[in-house]
Amino acid sequence: MKTWLREHRLALHEALGRLASQSVGFALTVLVIGIAAALPLGLRLLTGAVDVLDRGPVATAQLTVFATVDAAPPVVQALGERLGRHPAAAGVRFVSRDQALAALHRDAGLAQLMEDLGSNPLPDAWIVTARGGDAAGLETLRDEVSGWAGVDQVLLDADRARTLRALAGGLRQTARLLGALLGVALVAVCFSTVRLQVLTQREEIEVAKLIGATDAFIRRPYLYFGTLQGLVSGLVAFGVVAGGSESLRHALAPAELGAVAVLDALAPDLASLWLAVGVGGVLGWLGAWLSVSEHLRRTSPGG
Repeated sequence: MKTWLREHRLALHEALGRLASQSVGFALTVLVIGIAAALPLGLRLLTGAVDVLDRGPVATAQLTVFATVDAAPPVVQALGERLGRHPAAAGVRFVSRDQALAALHRDAGLAQLMEDLGSNPLPDAWIVTARGGDAAGLETLRDEVSGWAGVDQVLLDADRARTLRALAGGLRQTARLLGALLGVALVAVCFSTVRLQVLTQREEIEVAKLIGATDAFIRRPYLYFGTLQGLVSGLVAFGVVAGGSESLRHALAPAELGAVAVLDALAPDLASLWLAVGVGGVLGWLGAWLSVSEHLRRTSPGG
């Protein structure tokens, strides 16, 4: 066990030495990889924010039921109870005609108009939210409620829910595609970087093999180098996303979107950090392993 740990310590020390001797090239490489990897990571956070909106009241499909203007209070009450018992309705909010008129009075552009009308022309209304966000259920309810006695008009607002759901799905697919493409690119970059090191130290590797060094022993320092390159690239990607996310949150905060959770979803969390660093490290290790293994295969007696 001690020998195994000593070998790994020496391999890590050798990898750090190579990193220090190529600090400028290493920094430029991880900067390019990190900026590229920040795109799918940022899309992942943006998808999470859209998902929060999709689950929130902003995107909930709603049905607005308007009673006739001359509907008697018992008819209005019966309509509300009937809507509340319907299986497609998750919640029913009643908006009286007086509440609607007061809301219009608060609008400076309509206050004078409402005063000129004299009587209140607005009907009582109910806002019905779908159970489980099922807009199709509300469409069925709309067709059903339209024929009820005392109902003047029924309006269905499901476009926002469909739009946000489609947007979230599109962002999710885009993030996966970019993540896969950039993952392949990271492996390729690490492969090329390590390959250059292997070629410059080809004679040392051949001498090491002649004196009995195993492939694992030769491969180990390069694996550490590739892993470090991937880990640092992941940290760069996280830093880029964190900076961009903070700027975006400050820009959106004055808009008062009404959902603190949406802004919080835009902030990269610890899971995002582990994802960026972990995936970067694994892909860096894979690129280095492929590169060294390919060289050892070519230089082996049977290669």
